Amino acid sequence: MRDNHVSLTGFVATDPHSTLVNGESMVASFRLGSTPRYVDRRSGQWVDGRTTWVTVKCWRQLARNVMACATKGSRVVVTGKLISSQWTSDGQPRSRVEIEADTIAVDLTYGTVDFHKVNWSEPTQAVEQPEVLELSDQVEREALAAELGELGEAFEEELERAGV
Repeated sequence: MRDNHVSLTGFVATDPHSTLVNGESMVASFRLGSTPRYVDRRSGQWVDGRTTWVTVKCWRQLARNVMACATKGSRVVVTGKLISSQWTSDGQPRSRVEIEADTIAVDLTYGTVDFHKVNWSEPTQAVEQPEVLELSDQVEREALAAELGELGEAFEEELERAGV
């Protein structure tokens, strides 16, 4: 286990964006906001605490899945390695906290999810952000085709003929 392994629940505060590293590995990142809530004993009302802001980075297949599924406002649970950086800019001390994510999951406290398993035999070649949805659609179609056998192959051929 990692020395500084953390888990954080919160909301995706910015739409995820991705880049390619060395032309092959995709990295995706987004800002995560985590706001604790507690009951004020005097008023009996729920009160929001101070929001903690963290940049979340993830790599490879996790990055592709984040690009296909996570949107601003999504409630998630992130686990990974906590990384802090400190520097000086214009004479002012600056700092940043990031999580290099191992796992990102939907927080089921706030809703439900329709899970689709990724086909790991799919090439892991990185793609540009606009093509990520196309890749996830292709992976989903191929997984469905594999589950349906011959009927799935006919379905896949029909989708190709229709240009979908």
